[in-house]
Amino acid sequence: MIQNRPVLLAAALFSLLVCFGIWLRPLFPIDETRYISVAWEMYQSGDYFVPTKNGAVYSHKPPLLFWLISMVWSVFGVSEFAARLVAPAFSVLNIYLTYRLGRVLFPDAPQIARNGAVLLCSLVAYTIYTSLTMFDAMLTTATLLGLMGIWHGIRDGALRGWLLFGAALGLGVLTKGPVIFLHILPALIAYKLWAQGPKPQGALRFRGIALGVAIGLGIVLLWLLPAILLGGEVYRNEILWKQSAGRVANVFDHARPPWFFLMLLPVYLFPWVLNLNVWHGLGRVLRRAEIRFLLISTISAFVLFSLVGSKQAHYLVPEMPLVALIVAAALAQVTWRRALDVTLPLMALICAVVAGSILIAPNSLIPVSDLPGTPFAVAMVLLGLALAAVFAWWQASVLCTTIWSLLLVAAANLGVANSPLLPRYQLDGFIAAFEGRDGQDIAYFGHPYHAEFNFLARLETPIYLPLDQADLTRWAAEHPGGVVVACEGCLAQDAAPQKVIQYRSDRFGVWAADALK
Repeated sequence: MIQNRPVLLAAALFSLLVCFGIWLRPLFPIDETRYISVAWEMYQSGDYFVPTKNGAVYSHKPPLLFWLISMVWSVFGVSEFAARLVAPAFSVLNIYLTYRLGRVLFPDAPQIARNGAVLLCSLVAYTIYTSLTMFDAMLTTATLLGLMGIWHGIRDGALRGWLLFGAALGLGVLTKGPVIFLHILPALIAYKLWAQGPKPQGALRFRGIALGVAIGLGIVLLWLLPAILLGGEVYRNEILWKQSAGRVANVFDHARPPWFFLMLLPVYLFPWVLNLNVWHGLGRVLRRAEIRFLLISTISAFVLFSLVGSKQAHYLVPEMPLVALIVAAALAQVTWRRALDVTLPLMALICAVVAGSILIAPNSLIPVSDLPGTPFAVAMVLLGLALAAVFAWWQASVLCTTIWSLLLVAAANLGVANSPLLPRYQLDGFIAAFEGRDGQDIAYFGHPYHAEFNFLARLETPIYLPLDQADLTRWAAEHPGGVVVACEGCLAQDAAPQKVIQYRSDRFGVWAADALK
């Protein structure tokens, strides 16, 4: 237990940081607000097979996250904070699973497992993305369980390995669909490249794989069969075909070039990308079967997702625990030399320079709130980060670097919460205009609607989405007490809005319905 104190400390600080960020930041449109609204509609309707978004079937994601949020509400009551803890809870679980995977892969080197788990908390991209109400932390859990199952199944011929593999497949598909296969199957397909020593006979191995796939398929079918029967033809086509094939064929949003992830590599590896101790030690461990196992999974996901047309930066979050273990194994091969750690001195210098520029000329480099004392406070935070970076560099340890990284993310959360741009992403102005009305008395016109308001306004009926100007005029005549939200310039009428709200990059007006009849 004493030896695992660094892991426990890192996990505790990580958990506090997640709660701190949730407390500071609002739900961000359009993803977080959309997912929590889908969960809200599921909770309201009691339909746990076919998710809906603003009353229409929602096939873009499977239901596991929505189930869990609804379950939390059923136990603790409806609360935004409680709902926003659901997905990040898996990010904390992944710290433990990273440690367990490290113990499985490196049974004779427990420091690799410990440092890998601590190091995961230092990866800024992992910390940021898994603290959001999204699917990446849950998919990472499925990936880690699946890889542990594959290792046990292939290396040991253990039945528990294939059972774990099957459970991971089911969990992954219920989390984000068939994409789980891209995260864990390459390691299974290429097992001959990493499986050393006695292995189970081919027939036994294939029976184990078949058992795992059957378990995963059985778990998914418990939801999928009722869903496709109850959801209708449109839902069947969407969930069974379009959502997976469409992304590969690049017919959705988020089209990116094949080199998109290559450009983001420094972000994924921060703060270790310029720690040359890592690169010095990496060459010494590449021949190890365990490292090949981790690299096959990581590089395969990197290549496969690069070839997919529709991609976003957070798609590679499930590979970050694997990266953490690879880095930990590399560091275990060398004596840490401060001179080879470039990241922390560079960050200390950047923070000090930016702090000095703010003190000399506020708003010269970064937008700082005009509230009295804010520029000075920002400069002091940056100077604190600079001093912490110097301290972490001097200590030359994984834990100290991780603590500095968590302080950096905490400062970033403070920056977001006090940014002059934040009001553009807050929906309070709209929610105030809806007071006393349900969704049936609200119309939204001119832009795609992503259910931004349904949960935040606790709407129990869908918002009306007019097909065109004539449909909006008809609706306004039938709902004289309603309100209309539309982007500026979208309405043919000349009536002045009751309120104008800057939302993201556009300006929206709020009109009384009887002014548009």
